[in-house]
Amino acid sequence: MKRFLFLFVIGFLLQSCARVGSPIGGSKDTLAPKFLSSNIDTTRVNVPTDIKELRLDFDEYVTLKDVSKNLIISPPIKNITRIIPSNIANKFILIQWKDTLQANTTYNFNFGNSIGDNNEGNILRYFNFAFSTGSKLDDLYISGDVKDALSTKKPGENKYVVGLYQVKDTMNYKQKPYYITKVDDDGYFELNYLSPGKYRIIAFEDENGNSMYDAGKEKVGFQKDPVVVEKSISGLNIKLYPSKKPVKYLEMKESPGGVLMAFEGKPEEVKVQPLNEKIKDYKVTHAPKSDTVKIWFDALKSDVGQNTTENLKFGYNAGVGKKIPCTLPRCSISTMQKMPWISTATTEEAFFRRGKTLRWFPIITSIRSIRISGFSGLQATV
Repeated sequence: MKRFLFLFVIGFLLQSCARVGSPIGGSKDTLAPKFLSSNIDTTRVNVPTDIKELRLDFDEYVTLKDVSKNLIISPPIKNITRIIPSNIANKFILIQWKDTLQANTTYNFNFGNSIGDNNEGNILRYFNFAFSTGSKLDDLYISGDVKDALSTKKPGENKYVVGLYQVKDTMNYKQKPYYITKVDDDGYFELNYLSPGKYRIIAFEDENGNSMYDAGKEKVGFQKDPVVVEKSISGLNIKLYPSKKPVKYLEMKESPGGVLMAFEGKPEEVKVQPLNEKIKDYKVTHAPKSDTVKIWFDALKSDVGQNTTENLKFGYNAGVGKKIPCTLPRCSISTMQKMPWISTATTEEAFFRRGKTLRWFPIITSIRSIRISGFSGLQATV
């Protein structure tokens, strides 16, 4: 009897334990988190410029996935100090910063696909939150498609982004765009909450996730002319092409009958000319977009010396005020006036307004077989 009673109690306890938790075969949560409220007034206008945080409340516990790559703030807010949740799920998202916001400006927080619920990982896709430090929310937009010009496949999962830079006297493309958005898996993009103005638009494959175009490394596409945003624009098409490596002088070395210049990248055109009349007869051969240039000399016609030798002395300028030391021995930096890139307005170099000038100065120079001496130098423009 005691044995029977003992087994009955054990069986009852096991049955009770089995009933704890969700029933087997219950419905699966397929709903994305729902946004409830924020610390900013529901009108989202006249927000103080000295506000230092944004809090967004949801109806369930949420996590942030790859927030550093997914979250895009336009215009950019510098000095972000804290983002919650980090490692542990929470019912709110908190973003804190040190910057003072710009007056009369609409800020847009685009979370991409970073927000998901903690249980099933249901994504709240492309969630945006915008507010204005002025009296109204800017509501203009630009939308369109981005495609790889050399591929017939649909974009699918990609790292494409589209950005707008304000057209000013000086534009720094090494900074994040003023407005920026991600391209979805179908190649579609929207830049929302834009203020009226004149912008340059650029699309690129953001391989390293820094929200800036890295020349020579990432695919890029852009519009030749600035975009004037006075009303919303739709149907804009941008094609991406492999990025052209920035032209960089590498070295000069001897070659039978002349000298050989080597470049990183492939300059479209290279011009060489003597800086004085000592070199009377020379020839330059350069195939378009080749990375090497051959300079031929006729030593007899130029009456150059044959005995004295010196190392090459030269410098090169990659932009106004930017001086880069050369890579050969006994080199020096030369101050010179920047010369414009010889190109058309549709090329990448023209878009970024880049120019490069190279100049090297053989003092009394002989490179063994070619014996160049007694002249002040040559100038090459690429």
